[in-house]
Amino acid sequence: MEEAELVVRGGAGGTTARLEDLESAAEVLIEAGQALTGAAVRLGDLALDPVLLAGYLRSPLTGLAAEAALAGCLAGPHGLAAGALRLGGLGTALRAAVGIYRAADAAAQHALNVLSAGAGTGAVLGAAALPGLATLGAGLVAFGSDDSARWMPRPMARRVLAYLAAHPGAGDRVGAALPGAARGLAHLVGALSAPLGLILVAASPPDQRRLTRVLSVVGEALPWLNESRVVRVGPITRSSAAPPSGVEDLIARTAALYEVPAGSAGVVRVERVTAADGSRSWIAMIPGTQAWPPRAGVQPFDLTADVNAIAGRTTAASSLVTIGLQQAGARPGEPVLLVGHSLGGIVAAQMAADPVVRQRLSITHVVTAGSPIGSMPVPREVQVLALEHTADVVPWTEGRRNPDRLNWVTVQGRAGPDPVAAHEAARYVRTGAAVDTTPEPSAVRAREQLSGFLARPGSTATAWVVPGDRVLDAAHPHLTPVPPG
Repeated sequence: MEEAELVVRGGAGGTTARLEDLESAAEVLIEAGQALTGAAVRLGDLALDPVLLAGYLRSPLTGLAAEAALAGCLAGPHGLAAGALRLGGLGTALRAAVGIYRAADAAAQHALNVLSAGAGTGAVLGAAALPGLATLGAGLVAFGSDDSARWMPRPMARRVLAYLAAHPGAGDRVGAALPGAARGLAHLVGALSAPLGLILVAASPPDQRRLTRVLSVVGEALPWLNESRVVRVGPITRSSAAPPSGVEDLIARTAALYEVPAGSAGVVRVERVTAADGSRSWIAMIPGTQAWPPRAGVQPFDLTADVNAIAGRTTAASSLVTIGLQQAGARPGEPVLLVGHSLGGIVAAQMAADPVVRQRLSITHVVTAGSPIGSMPVPREVQVLALEHTADVVPWTEGRRNPDRLNWVTVQGRAGPDPVAAHEAARYVRTGAAVDTTPEPSAVRAREQLSGFLARPGSTATAWVVPGDRVLDAAHPHLTPVPPG
């Protein structure tokens, strides 16, 4: 099975060292050296103790043997003094090494950002000089005649995407160059209006997250990408269900949301899993982008939500998830798993990174499929399992890889050479099945951590399907649901 060829990073089997852990180790070594120094001082005091010295009068040979033993513990290559010096020196050296690592990482990242931005600037300026390149970019997206535009790469654009899909590193660099491309557009504007161009160049964001924040803020004053963050919840349906059996089942139930007839509304699925002992855990399943016009519509899972969610801001989509969980009965302290495909994964990571949301909901786990979430500041107490395909171009759009951390496992699978098909939720269902069976240590640990949300002896589940529309004329964004009809 092609999708079973997995590459796993992060988690229990990760190889990247956390600088915070090295700092902690340095402090432990220094404290241990100080403790040995204190012990050496006390041992020296003991060697000069009057009672011990008086013993020489009764047994000189025994006294000399005792002093020799104490001297051996205190001095010499294996004595307390030497040990204290070695531990203190090692801790100090390790602390200095952490500082050097931090400086080197910061310098390397800065250099990479500068190179990527320069590449993006040059690409835009080159496209202005060579209209053929511009038409290639224009061919990437074509909107349909209805409200749910479809992404239709044209032949040449498809070949470009296929190349990027076959070379994920190149795709990462293209994604990293997007802020530079924005700067290049600012230079082009400057050719027409020098004052406006200077302002735009000065305001050009240095990375993708801040670029989307700029777009999000600008959208509040324009008719495009304007997010109201308020939803009107429709009739909620409730049914009994079997608890999910694994990662495959979680992704499959999320993929099934694309088939739920809800008119123009967006739909999320909420499940309550009740264990044999009565404890409860919750799952929210979140679909991806379903409308592509840049002007916000009633469909909460649209391009506007993409931009605002990547920017780390609350969206109508995340509001629908929050309201669905709360109306189903999720209480603070009960663990919550968020599962999302594409935009749904971005929304899940954004919610997990939002301290206000975490005050309402105890988000403990996130599972994503085909989502660019590497820049999301998800706290270390939240467990992340991110599924990606090597041919899926969507995860690299933010220009950086997911972090290699103990709480963050990234699984890359193969799903054929077609970059469009590789992003389909159905392909990620098959990769989820491979994750359920792989013996790779990080994946095994991730499955164990998800066990509280999966089928166990005596557990039961209840499901709610929650539809909702974005409220376009909301004057005051908030998370309170507007009563239906």
